[in-house]
Amino acid sequence: MVITDEPGIYLPDKFGVRIEDMLSVTENGYRNFVSLPKELIII
Repeated sequence: MVITDEPGIYLPDKFGVRIEDMLSVTENGYRNFVSLPKELIII
C-alpha cells in the first residue's frame, strides 16, 4: 500500500509550509520514497 503523510502549518497573511512523505507499506515494514532533509532552513 502507498500512503502520503503531509503535515503542514499555515500562518494567515504570512506563509505556509508542508513537509510531504510518500511511503510504501508492506508486511515487513515501510520504505520512504522522499529522501530530502527536513531540517529548518531560515532564509
